[in-house]
Amino acid sequence: MTSSDWTIVILYAAAMIGLSLFLSRGQRFQEDYYVGGRNLPWWAIGLSTMATQTSAISFISISAFVALKPGGGLTWLQYELAVPLAMIGVAMLLLPFFRRLGLISVYEYLEHRFGSSVRYLLSAVFLLSRALGTGVGLYASGLVLAVILDLELWITILTMGLITLIYDTIGGIKGVVYSDVVQSVILLAGIFITIGFALEHLDGMGSVLALIPAERWQALDPAWGLFGESAAPFWGFLVGGLFLYMSYYGADQSQVQRELSASSVADTRRSLYLNGFARFPLTLGYVIMGLTLGAPSWPRRISSSIWRDRNTIFWFSRSFSTSSLLAFAGCSSPPCWPPPCPASTRHSTPCPPPPCAIPSSGVAPSLRDASCCSARSRPAAGAWSSPALHSWSAASRMAITVHIVRART
Repeated sequence: MTSSDWTIVILYAAAMIGLSLFLSRGQRFQEDYYVGGRNLPWWAIGLSTMATQTSAISFISISAFVALKPGGGLTWLQYELAVPLAMIGVAMLLLPFFRRLGLISVYEYLEHRFGSSVRYLLSAVFLLSRALGTGVGLYASGLVLAVILDLELWITILTMGLITLIYDTIGGIKGVVYSDVVQSVILLAGIFITIGFALEHLDGMGSVLALIPAERWQALDPAWGLFGESAAPFWGFLVGGLFLYMSYYGADQSQVQRELSASSVADTRRSLYLNGFARFPLTLGYVIMGLTLGAPSWPRRISSSIWRDRNTIFWFSRSFSTSSLLAFAGCSSPPCWPPPCPASTRHSTPCPPPPCAIPSSGVAPSLRDASCCSARSRPAAGAWSSPALHSWSAASRMAITVHIVRART
């Protein structure tokens, strides 16, 4: 991390707090704080709703599932086909009913219908389950930031939690929604930048098509999955996803509170439809990013011209040690980097570092044939230079450090 990188991170965190302070002006009543006076624009609510389902876990796990996980691939996209159907159901059946009651919390309805004890019980269940889920997202974000910022894991987790607590508490639902909008834009920019860098170093999408195994390009698995015959069955994803997303967007307070902040039922529906139809392109972006970053993890299919590019070697190593950190943790199973070569064919050309032992900065020396070299010839970490590390642009880093404020209910 350079001084300019630290400046970007600090200014970004300060900007989120400053935005919440600005938006908190004029908050006089309970409705102003919790539902923004019910006058937030539908497009902001839609982007915020979509951003709530996007975190460091999405950034890491979807990419790893598509490119690395055994049995993974484009079948993940099947899961997103249920989102538009669920949005239509929620928009037509649930949200108009909630808005007519003038609710702030979905649990108010439970009290009217079943009594206060049911409201308190299910509110507690929601808070507990959301805390556990947020904890996983916070941990995943902390792992990424600990690598990028070269800090202890507990420091990154504590910092993210503290900053999020400050700006969410000050800004209320307005602070949450508009910070989500900013983070959505940065996240999308980060995805495109990452894909662009990867394709540049891989000589285009044709290289990705050639390197990724053919079975991972299968996007549709027409199975029910009732008897374990498929790990990603289309009908299982569609039917199960429909109920899952309807319960999440129609009964989860973290979503319903946003939807109740629109000025009318029509705007609420527009926000849901925006989220429903924009989710698929966003997930497709994750998938393409995973494929482009995952291509070098199949070393037996990589041409020697790619291995001779020293910037490519380091860039992909650094990418995988951050964006796909969880997938590579421990490097417990192949493929990681080129397999060891027979002793008779080894020579003295320095090797690139394996992704589990990547130096903190630097570029691999020039390689004549990195696919066949001796582990004994690897240089010490201090012998590495740093040009490619700084080509890992601040914008791409910011797309991941954006998750310093992404852990929230």
